[in-house]
Amino acid sequence: MLVTNGTCQTGACVPIEVGGFVPKFLVPGQRPSGALHIGRVEGRTACLVIPAEQTLTIHGGSSTTKITWTTADVLHLTASDGTPLSLLGQSQEFVPARARGWSITLPASGDELPVPIAAAACTP
Repeated sequence: MLVTNGTCQTGACVPIEVGGFVPKFLVPGQRPSGALHIGRVEGRTACLVIPAEQTLTIHGGSSTTKITWTTADVLHLTASDGTPLSLLGQSQEFVPARARGWSITLPASGDELPVPIAAAACTP
């Protein structure tokens, strides 16, 4: 996935951490958990790899539940400056497996959530 660092449009680039929010991992009554770490964009662009899958394990009383996310499931990309609670932006939802590659600018300028665009696969 080719990520363009949207902070570079106003001058010097601020490094961003790109992650993924997985709606499938929402547990009723719990804070959101199970975010994916995708990578870091230091300069204007970076080619990052979305992991093929991730499993969230939930321990409750005497039972354990495992929920597995794959690239065939919905994902929202997130951008932060790497500090806790520093969400700089996020994308609209998309399903990574629907294309070989993706392109997006994070964080986006304006109020609209950016949409990842199917593109040729980049090489990290």
